[in-house]
Amino acid sequence: MGMLRSAQILLAKSMMTADLAFMALQPDTIIKAMILDASDYVVVTGGVLINEEGLNQIFDAVQNAGLRSVYFSVGDGGETDLARRICAERNIPMVDAYEYAITKPISFLQQFPLAISGRHHVNVFLMRAGVPFVPLPSNTWKVEETLKLVKYPIQPVKSYTEILPALQQIQENREKLSQSCHRSFLAGEASLNDLIGKIAACI
Repeated sequence: MGMLRSAQILLAKSMMTADLAFMALQPDTIIKAMILDASDYVVVTGGVLINEEGLNQIFDAVQNAGLRSVYFSVGDGGETDLARRICAERNIPMVDAYEYAITKPISFLQQFPLAISGRHHVNVFLMRAGVPFVPLPSNTWKVEETLKLVKYPIQPVKSYTEILPALQQIQENREKLSQSCHRSFLAGEASLNDLIGKIAACI
């Protein structure tokens, strides 16, 4: 009987939704930091898995695509110190995310034509901003599963050698992929609307 009850508990109804950040973001009214000629730049954020070799390969891929990098540092996992050193060596501008309100990075990101992101919440910000991005893998499944849930058209690269062709794909299809970003953001919002409706029905 105990095993039967355990099985019944495991079969409890559930639903999958996007991160609550999809409901928290509104477009900014003031651009907090302008990058001159931002259209020539790719905004890069490496994530907790980034290391020196990987970051250099990302910067090389951006350069080989005929673009320039600007690094957006979120700051945990030793990322900031690593990025600051490599950016200084390569003369790459670096922006600290803590200079901005965490719920209002949209106007900063909207300056750029595309991005490379290893951060789950930065992915959400980029979708809201309509900036197509190359996703990097994470140390959890939240990046991969969220991108699937909201039908974002580009899955995380499996190796750094895939970054350059992914960037070139975005360059060639940027307008279409920007629209896909907006649709993905709306899909994330919609999944949460369903959840909130179900919660309200239980109260």
